[in-house]
Amino acid sequence: MISKRGTQFSVEPLFMKIYGEKVFSNPFDPEKNFSGCINLGSAETRFPADMLEEQFMKLRMKNPSFPDSYGYSNFAGIKNLQIELANLFSNFIAKTPSHHCVKGPESRVKFLENSFVVTNGAGTAIETLCSSLCDDGEYVIIPSPMYHGFANDIEKRFSVKVLPFPLTRHKDASYSIDFDALEDLYNKYPKNKIRAFMHCNPHNPTGLIFSSQTTERLIHWCIEKKVHLISDEIYAQSTFNMKESNPFVSTWRICQDIENKVASTNANDLKLALIKSEYRNYVHLVYSFSKDFGLNGFRVGLVYTENKDLLKALNACSYFTSASTDVQYLLYGMLSDHQFVEKLFTINQARANNMYKKVLPILQKHNISVLDPEGGTFIWVNILGALKLDSTKLLDPSWIKQKEMEIWYKCFDEGVCILPSLLFQEQPNGWFRICFTPLEEKYVIEGVNRIIRALFPLSPSL
Repeated sequence: MISKRGTQFSVEPLFMKIYGEKVFSNPFDPEKNFSGCINLGSAETRFPADMLEEQFMKLRMKNPSFPDSYGYSNFAGIKNLQIELANLFSNFIAKTPSHHCVKGPESRVKFLENSFVVTNGAGTAIETLCSSLCDDGEYVIIPSPMYHGFANDIEKRFSVKVLPFPLTRHKDASYSIDFDALEDLYNKYPKNKIRAFMHCNPHNPTGLIFSSQTTERLIHWCIEKKVHLISDEIYAQSTFNMKESNPFVSTWRICQDIENKVASTNANDLKLALIKSEYRNYVHLVYSFSKDFGLNGFRVGLVYTENKDLLKALNACSYFTSASTDVQYLLYGMLSDHQFVEKLFTINQARANNMYKKVLPILQKHNISVLDPEGGTFIWVNILGALKLDSTKLLDPSWIKQKEMEIWYKCFDEGVCILPSLLFQEQPNGWFRICFTPLEEKYVIEGVNRIIRALFPLSPSL
């Protein structure tokens, strides 16, 4: 017999259960198991693998092993890596959109190296962050559709609750935050019951980028309500097909721009003044090396916060959340070559954009609508809408859910994994997330063709 808590831990989320049964038990291998399941469900990217392999080989030849990594180190992150994280965020993650890399002190946002807490993955960062901000039964608002792992990260081991907040969907299938609806949701719960808001930007699963105006308004709303804003910027440099009029802008960049504006102009704007005075206490960043760098297997994430009490809690918990010291030294070596990092991001974005342009025509040929993405490693597609179905049935959520499950399993039977809307805390609507960066181009194309064959059995491969 195990405890009630242990029994609760043993319940696998649906996506993990399905992955175990359908993907990991029969993985695709171009030479040994071509009929195996091509995983277009996991948000991974293999595009930078060749560059990373060469860079890591150079580092290992220079330092076959890092002697300092044999013993214990600062569980919250080795000092050298924290220093380079501050450079990474200043030079890239929170750079001025109109600038390119390092352009002098006026274009750089300052990050404090001691305010980075390194963890064994972004999921651990989110779990520790939310459990430090929330007591049992308190809520984290997350706009939906949302990344399917958030609920597992936040609710699994602690009694913190996810509160889905549906984004407003428009006729062109894009989404936005309705602040009146957000206010209504907040007012339905007792005071101080809602403790945090998760802002995923670029957004998973839609690939949309929230405008800097939306983010600024969200910052003010959160601070005014004394709600902590967790800005998940894990796809900050995984942008492609991005509109010049709506670039990704880091939440911390927006906060510091406001601080500088108020300080330099003595602006008599109460909203901006409130942000300036409180953002260091209420705004926190989450990042990982899994997406922009394609290093999911390294299991390294981080939290950035300047809230002293929160930082103290995260540091105290770092004994349980620390990442491999050897891996940290390897990442430090990579990040210290700023020209390499710039080149990696530039090439990775170009490869993603090229891959998107290869996948899009295949889907469009079969009338599968695609929400035009701007970031991430995936596209949000309307599969159900491409099928010739009874339109009256499309008004029945339970019927749509059933059809989503049927489509999902047909794709598995054809040897490809994609993910349906029902996994993303959204009312089932026939939309699916397809990841287009986890394999070489020809195998991604093969995976997309398998989707087409599952949906339209008589359709030839393209």
